[in-house]
Order: sequence, then structure tokens, then C-alpha cells
Amino acid sequence: MTAPPPGPPAYNIESASLTRERLYDIVWSEPIRRIATRYGPSDRGLAKICIRLHVPVPGRGYWRQKEVGKKVWQPPLKALPPTAPPSERAVTLSPRASNARRSSTNVAVQEQRTKESAPDQLIQVSPELIDPHPLIERTGRALRRRKPDERGLLHPSLPRRLDAHVTKTSADRALRILDALVRALEGRACAITCPAEGPYRTIVAIDGEEIGVCLEEKIDQSVIPEPKSVLPRGPEYSFLRPSPRYRYAATGQLVLRITDRDLRNVRRAWRDGKRQTLERQLNRFIVGLVAAAEEKKADRRRAEEARIAHEQWEREEAERQRRRWEQERRIRLLDEDLVSWAKGQRVREYIAAFRAAAATRGLPIDPGDALGRWLDWAARYADRLDPSLRLKPPRDPWDASE
Repeated sequence: MTAPPPGPPAYNIESASLTRERLYDIVWSEPIRRIATRYGPSDRGLAKICIRLHVPVPGRGYWRQKEVGKKVWQPPLKALPPTAPPSERAVTLSPRASNARRSSTNVAVQEQRTKESAPDQLIQVSPELIDPHPLIERTGRALRRRKPDERGLLHPSLPRRLDAHVTKTSADRALRILDALVRALEGRACAITCPAEGPYRTIVAIDGEEIGVCLEEKIDQSVIPEPKSVLPRGPEYSFLRPSPRYRYAATGQLVLRITDRDLRNVRRAWRDGKRQTLERQLNRFIVGLVAAAEEKKADRRRAEEARIAHEQWEREEAERQRRRWEQERRIRLLDEDLVSWAKGQRVREYIAAFRAAAATRGLPIDPGDALGRWLDWAARYADRLDPSLRLKPPRDPWDASE
């Protein structure tokens, strides 16, 4: 098999503003999955960006066909109409660190990785279970008491035992691995607890953080085909068809898991592989526990920062709301004063019109008669309406503090 062609130089930049033409050249130079490791979105997210910018992407099998020397077709980049918005002409992408890189940059994780790489810290799994740890002895007794479920797995039922789900044939190996792991964790001052109440879990205390762990065996599942004689005639998908039956087969592959599902950016499973068995990955598992503990601390810090930011936003929003209400209150009082002032001016004009009419006719207005008393009351009422005479800001009748 010929070697794959060398890829283009890495675009390791903090952020990149790519035009359609530049993005087209990049996605047709190497697989999108490889490009996505250097930019912000995932491979699927980058493909969606290409769709939004009307950039064609290589189809399935394109790179394999090109690798073996077959002639492949590359569609040209079509020009956009002049009315296309700027969001369809360019995009800004930012690189993202991988999960392993984010966890590996933590100082505590780096220190633990250095410690675990020392030859004297290598965890050895004994070929025989001799003088087991009390937790291992109790877990083995709990496994032997149980009958296998439909998948062939044994689930220990006793309280204060380790969380393990394996078949009968893998039980001895699982107990030997757990025995070596428990002794190694206790040698590193990591307490292991198995609550007697509530969900039966195995909790490892790492630097004040509680991490749930379990050991389980992978089970292969396949559908048992039903004979045609028992299948009803009719549509392929019908409520008359019987529920599928499954065949389960034990694989003997063991998996150590971190059961906390709220963790991000950390590895959560170590399993038997083609090159390494689980017995040789116990030191890495302990490093993963430290990374999970550090991620929990980081999550708590992020949650605390988000809470403080939210409280600050609430205080600022309350202050903005108070200012809006104060502005609306002052506008309302000003409108009321303007109405009162205008009404007072009209009353004074009304009084002046009466007195002008009386002066034109040569009729004096006696303050003691009915008209004089009426105009005198109207003048006093105009003074009460005029806000400029009180020389004070208007008072809100609904404000009890004034």
C-alpha cells in the first residue's frame, strides 16, 4: 500500500478568518476530521459551516480512492450572487484544545503522571489471589452468591462491596485487578468507600473529591433472527411482529470506568485492547482519577464564577431597573406639573378676560359681590395649580419615603 500524500502545513493560529475560497482549498487538501483538530468546531460542525457557505466537501471514500491512485472528481466552487450576505462569504474559526491536552496541562495531573511513570510505582497484578484485601474478599463473596442475569453478568448485592459486573469466568481476574488497584490507591493515601445505603457505588477520594469507579465486562449483543414461519404476514414494521430476541456472548474484555457522568474533558474508560491489557493500565487509571478530581474542582470554580457573575448581573439589572423606574416617575411627575401649570395659566387668562371685559364696559368689579368673590377664588385656585410658586420638586403621592 502506498503511503498517503503529505498533508499541507498546519494552520496553528489563534483564530482564522477564512473566505469561501480559502475554506474550499483547505477542505479539499486533507480530510475534514484532521482539519477539525486545528479549528474550533468538530468535523461535523465544520461540514455544517461548509454547507452554510455553499462550499462543496469531499464525499465518503474520496480520500481512500485518491490514496490508491483512482481518479476522483472535485466539484468547482460556484460563485455567490451579489445579494449574498457577508455571513455566507467568510467565517472566523478558533482552534480548540483536545480533551487530553486540556487535562494534561494541569499541574497536578502532570505531577501524578510523573510519579506513576517511576519504575517503583508500577502496579503489579498478582497471578493468584492470595490474602485478598477485605473489600475484595467481600466483593468475591457477593459475586459468588448471585446468579447471572440474562447477559451472563454477576451483580454483587451485598452492601459495602466494590462495584463490579463481570461473568463467572472473568470474576477471578477482575478480583485480582481490583485487589491490586485498591492496594495501590491506599498506598497513595486515597480512601475507598462503599456506602451501605443508597445506590451501591465505589467511591475513591482524590484530594478531597469523590470519584465513582466500577469494573465491568463487555458483552456482545446480537439479534436472534426469527424463523419466517412465526412472522406475521404484513408490513415489515407492525405491532403484530414479536419483540426482537438477543443473543449475548461474553468477550472477557474488562473495562474500568469513572461513573461520574457530569465530568467533561477527561477520559472515563480504560479497557482491554489489542496491544495492552487492563492490568498494564492501572497506573494510567490513577492518573485519570486525578484528572477527574481536578476537573471536578474546575467545574466547581466555573460554577462559582458563573454564580458570582449572575449575581453581579442581577445587581446591575436591578440598578438599571431602578433607574428606569426613577426616570419614568420623574417624567410622570413632570407631565402632571405641566398639566397643572397650563391649567393655572388658563385660569389666570380666564380671570384677566373677565376683568378686561368689565373695564371695557366701565363696570367696576366689587370684591364683595358674587363676581368678585368668584374671581378671587379662581385666582387662589390658579395659585394652587401653579407648581412654580411652591419652589420645590413635585411630590409623588405613592412614595411613602417623601
